[in-house]
Amino acid sequence: MKALLRLCLLALLFSAGTAAATQLGVNAINNWKTADLCAAQAQKAHPDFTAVENAKREEALNRCLESHNLPPRTSSPPPR
Repeated sequence: MKALLRLCLLALLFSAGTAAATQLGVNAINNWKTADLCAAQAQKAHPDFTAVENAKREEALNRCLESHNLPPRTSSPPPR
């Protein structure tokens, strides 16, 4: 009986930690989806690959990301 009680307590303890980690994952995935939607909207608004259109597309993408409180995309990895 005590072993069953311990098992139940351990299961409850681990399930609470898993729920918190899962919520962080859900938030990250939602942010990625929003960033992808911003990229798709910018591509649809500026489909050509000229230098002018590329600049406009980047500006539209950054404005959309900023409006959703997301960090701007970088063209190169951050320095270490």
